[in-house]
Amino acid sequence: MLSSKIIRKISFLFSGAAIVWWSFLIYFIVSTISQFLVDYVRNIVIMHLAIALFAVLGNYLYMRYVSKELNEGEWKKKLVLLEDLEQKPRNEDEFMECIISYCKKNALDLEVFQYGIPAKVKMGDELYEVKLVEYCSLSNGIVSALEFRLTEE
Repeated sequence: MLSSKIIRKISFLFSGAAIVWWSFLIYFIVSTISQFLVDYVRNIVIMHLAIALFAVLGNYLYMRYVSKELNEGEWKKKLVLLEDLEQKPRNEDEFMECIISYCKKNALDLEVFQYGIPAKVKMGDELYEVKLVEYCSLSNGIVSALEFRLTEE
């Protein structure tokens, strides 16, 4: 087995512009070897290389699309975070205590804009609307949770 140090040392050979040279080298080797192959075997090899190239190109285009979508931040508009609670808060004060304890646990700055259920709070640099929701869990039955939904300012 190759150790991770050796892999890190030779990883530059397979990144960036080096990939172009590797693909040229592989093309050269395949075209040289294919001269000595029977026609139908040569066609099989070329077809397999074409399918592999198509798969790599499709994977690249898909990853480019996903990274573009994630980097533009469109996904954040639909972001919802659920934080399960041990027990359902009985009043607004307990509800706000749950939010405060969540922020303390995760080392987030908290600024309250609207007190109550639902609450509007700013955690970190983002504005959230916090609601009390319940959902059905297969293991615990009905679970109370805080729903943090990212909102526009």
